[in-house]
Amino acid sequence: MKLATPEQMQALDRAAIEDFGIPGLVLMENAGRAVVERMEAAFGPVADRSVCVFVGTGSNGGDGLVIARHVAQRGGAPLLVFLTEPDQLRGDAAVNAAICAKLGLHSYVIRQEADLREAEERIRRLHFDRPAHSLVDALFGTGLRRPLEGRFAAAVRFINELAGQSMILLFCLL
Repeated sequence: MKLATPEQMQALDRAAIEDFGIPGLVLMENAGRAVVERMEAAFGPVADRSVCVFVGTGSNGGDGLVIARHVAQRGGAPLLVFLTEPDQLRGDAAVNAAICAKLGLHSYVIRQEADLREAEERIRRLHFDRPAHSLVDALFGTGLRRPLEGRFAAAVRFINELAGQSMILLFCLL
């Protein structure tokens, strides 16, 4: 299998939007739906299972929001863990955050590192009610060029810890 480099992926997205006129919202929708299809192919149906989606600030976070919507549509129980205030999202990610809010999807906002403890409790309660299916890392996409720090670094460590405990399966977006 061939994988695109970050630069190639950005060029492909840009070409789809600028050269072919495919709206970014359509690309995001297709990507999110395809990830859920792939999750189910790899780990089984999401129905009656919990899926924790960590949502970042950019388009990758928007992809995660689409994933959460499709998980809910298929009878799963998504929990959105935002690393930014949902009303701070812009563009296509903001559109999807508004849709998720109108759907009443459960969410939690990580404002500081200490909030991760409460997030862990919420995730464990959700998994107690419905067995874990997977965890989606929709924090950063191909454009990340800076070192992680603060709550973002803590969230990545937390995600890796959850995956290492075999509590849940990890499905990352690139």
